[in-house]
Amino acid sequence: MYVKKCEFCNKYIKTKIERKRFCNNICQRKHYNSKPEIKKINRIRTREYRRNHPEWRERHRILAITKHRKKRAEYWKDYAKRPEVKKRIRGKEMWRRRTDLEFAVRDRLRRSLHHALTKYTKTGKIMSSRKYGIDWKEVIKSLNPFPKNISDYEIDHIIPLRTFKLTNPNEVKKAFNPSNLQWLTIEENRKKSGKVIQE
Repeated sequence: MYVKKCEFCNKYIKTKIERKRFCNNICQRKHYNSKPEIKKINRIRTREYRRNHPEWRERHRILAITKHRKKRAEYWKDYAKRPEVKKRIRGKEMWRRRTDLEFAVRDRLRRSLHHALTKYTKTGKIMSSRKYGIDWKEVIKSLNPFPKNISDYEIDHIIPLRTFKLTNPNEVKKAFNPSNLQWLTIEENRKKSGKVIQE
């Protein structure tokens, strides 16, 4: 058994290894990282190793796709739940709705889809609009030009939502098809309600 002195923290340690220089890996890493010339050499060696060992790159590529991606997703999910973050996001969205008409219309459509699926389906299961085959860009294009006083208008479903079987993705797509959407004033939309008006 040998008594050695750590070259970084000067702590005495008992070891069976005569050549041992550090009490643990942390001290060893800190010792080498404190010397610029050694850091430079280590960086060069690391680059060469990675370049010459494609299996290392493949292993870490898979890790990035699975483990690290999952961790990032969990982090941002938790981050978005923080009260101060929610408040900041709501503020930004409110400002953008006031200044960007296209964003405001897209937001209305998404809210309408969410409301329809929770109201007219038993499960209230909601998927991404893409999975229903809805293209918001095409829908927004069909609603152009937007009314100048957009706050006085609502997006109306010509054939009412209640007539569609929204548990069927194809029916959801039909309900939000550009040909089934139109602008109506709030007053006109209240009068129409859930009726189909024949022109």
